[in-house]
Amino acid sequence: MTVKQKLRFCAAGALAGGLNGLLGAGGGPLLVPLFVFFCGLEEKKALATSLAVMLVLCAVSAVTRFAGGERLPEGTLWWLVGGLVGGAAGGILIKRISASLLMKVFGGIMVISGIRTVFF
Repeated sequence: MTVKQKLRFCAAGALAGGLNGLLGAGGGPLLVPLFVFFCGLEEKKALATSLAVMLVLCAVSAVTRFAGGERLPEGTLWWLVGGLVGGAAGGILIKRISASLLMKVFGGIMVISGIRTVFF
């Protein structure tokens, strides 16, 4: 990996980390396009890399927020159980979906999320 590539990945990570700290996992959706268009990763690798990076960023953000006095809402444990099941299913399903379809689904989710954020 060249120095330029390393700097691009660091810049993408810093931007995602900052958004994650501000918005709570808000950096994940930003990482995939950054990894694809700014860092040159293939789509499926960008999604997988985003998950690995976000795992660490979320842990750091959570520790920082909990140290500042925030507490988990009731029911969080059940959300985690469902998230583990969904994450495992998604990890299996990604192997069966084309990169093109995956990016279209991802893009559609981002559009819907953007509309809901702005208008609702």
